[in-house]
Amino acid sequence: MSEALPFELLERRGPYLAIAKPAGLLSHGRESVLAEFRRLFGADWHHVHRLDRETSGVLLFAEGKEALRAASESWREKVRKNYAAIAWIPANIPPMPGAGRIEEPILEFHSSRPNLLTRALRAAYGEPLAGRLLQGGVQEGIPPLPPPARSSIHPAGRPAVTDWELMLRRPPLAFVRLSPRQGRMHQLRLHVRALGGEIAGDRLYGERPDRRWNELPGVPFDRAEPLVSRLALHLQSLEWIDPPGSAGENWKWSAPVPPEWSELCAWMRLSSDTI
Repeated sequence: MSEALPFELLERRGPYLAIAKPAGLLSHGRESVLAEFRRLFGADWHHVHRLDRETSGVLLFAEGKEALRAASESWREKVRKNYAAIAWIPANIPPMPGAGRIEEPILEFHSSRPNLLTRALRAAYGEPLAGRLLQGGVQEGIPPLPPPARSSIHPAGRPAVTDWELMLRRPPLAFVRLSPRQGRMHQLRLHVRALGGEIAGDRLYGERPDRRWNELPGVPFDRAEPLVSRLALHLQSLEWIDPPGSAGENWKWSAPVPPEWSELCAWMRLSSDTI
């Protein structure tokens, strides 16, 4: 194909094809990766999962409804996603252990499916109190609801588990590997905040979206600046355990971390606090 692609093709296995989605592209909708993928390869392709516009990394497509259905049926139990993230860790947070698990329920307010929020609140608190909360009422002991298109850690939320591993650390930054067991909306952003940090470039939940990268000694601002305008979150690998038609083997796709991360990772490696 002589036409330059807006994404990198990784590997095809049976009716599935993975790409490396760059940051800044929508997964679905008009002028999205899906629309471009169908224009290039045919209308019978469907994305198996989605990534936020700012998130880069492995994005998997299925050819045909049957292949999509097979992926959907095994996605929750048999697919492992490993993300890489660069996170701000405040100076007053003591050094983290090397690895751990976050288990915090997440309440999602999908703008296109507000009934899911209503259903979760009714299940947790009953219909009268749920109605008051949805009308903006306040109840002692119950956290505020997330605004539309946001999520929050909330007792009425669905279970959410994320395994994490610290790969590099030089305060105030850390390179962290994140493996979510579910796919709640903004799960990784919220779970990193539960650790006391925030993913770099997080303009939805970050307390300081205008972090001054030029204050990091030894990091040229022009090399770090691309991260300022995007979320530093990348789906580095996706593994499917025993997919249909694989004869018992596991399928794995990987996408290298964005090149603009190299300067910050090199800066972190210079510190004695690096592990």
